[in-house]
Amino acid sequence: MLPHNRHVLFVAPNEIEIPEMWKVLRVIHGVQMVCETAEVGQETTIDLVPLGHGHVPQMLELTQLTNPGPFASRTIDLGHYHGIFEGNQLVAMAGQRLHTFNYAEVSAVCTRPGHTGKGYARRLILNQINRMQVAGDIPFLHSRADNERAIRVYESLGFKTRRDVWFYFMVKG
Repeated sequence: MLPHNRHVLFVAPNEIEIPEMWKVLRVIHGVQMVCETAEVGQETTIDLVPLGHGHVPQMLELTQLTNPGPFASRTIDLGHYHGIFEGNQLVAMAGQRLHTFNYAEVSAVCTRPGHTGKGYARRLILNQINRMQVAGDIPFLHSRADNERAIRVYESLGFKTRRDVWFYFMVKG
């Protein structure tokens, strides 16, 4: 049912063998984390800017540098992206991608190299958590299983690992 040569993302709860009719481009072992109760923490003076279509080129550049997972020019349409700028440069961002039932996914959490350790990701994630909880949703997110630094940040904000997941990026052969 998919057009030929269209890239596909398949998510599985365990490692699987992909049929030969598919060419696997990349496999990522990840974790799915859920935030039932957030450690809200203090507000900071870090300004968050709502991101719009005019910011897409900078968002694409940032995601290409940091590789937070699939991000395309229309991903912004999935909603609620905010960023942090230093001067005119987007240095950090986060938003929402999936929204299933009462679960909303914090997505594209990324900080430009050279700008980590400033609390930007924490501030952006807290903004997403608060917005999602006000809407009656439960925040969740995905991380590469080997991204220990990010996982520590997520855990400090109240996220707990729900399960391992595998992401298969592929194209029909």
